[in-house]
This record gives sequence, structure tokens and C-alpha cells, in this order.
Amino acid sequence: MKTEIAWAAGFFDGEGCVGYYTQNYRMSACVVQKDLRPLYRFLSAVGFGKVYPNKNAGIGKASRWQVTSAGDVVRLYELLLPYLSEPKKEQFQRSIEAWTQRPSKRYHYGE
Repeated sequence: MKTEIAWAAGFFDGEGCVGYYTQNYRMSACVVQKDLRPLYRFLSAVGFGKVYPNKNAGIGKASRWQVTSAGDVVRLYELLLPYLSEPKKEQFQRSIEAWTQRPSKRYHYGE
């Protein structure tokens, strides 16, 4: 199990991305690949998320593993943390910090 988590962390470290998106106030983490096999291995290793196969395979076409909830991004961070490089840890931390400081979802019309 630890070997697969360590592999997943290395894979995500090199191929993954995590971010906070101000347009919709969401966090997301993903890994994009042309070959589905490492994506399904990653899914098996971490135990959550979803693989989205590209139905239009061809040059430049890729599939992805993705999570789109803040809870799952934090969960991924905590799972991979012992094996991540410093730059990837910082990328997670910046995204989580931005999400925690997002504007309130309450909108006051007419004020």
C-alpha cells in the first residue's frame, strides 16, 4: 500500500496539477495522460476521484483523473504529503489557503 501511495505521489508530483479557481470558487486536482493505464493505477492507489476517458482519441487527445471538491483536494494532499516535493506541497498549500479565504457565498442584493 505505501509503495503505491509513494508511486502515486511521484506520479502526481510530475504530472498533476492542483489549483483554486476564482471564477467558480472551487479547487480541483487532476492528472492528464494519453494512456489510461497510469490514470487507473493512480485511481486505485488513492482510492477516490474519477477517470474521464477521452472519447475522441487521437493526436493531442488526453484523458484525465480529477477531483473537483475542496474536501477531496485536501484529502489527496494529506494522503500524498509524506512523498511530495516541496514545490508540489507549496502548490497544494497555496490552493488550500486561497480556498479558505474565498468570499462568502452569501450575496446581498440591493445593498
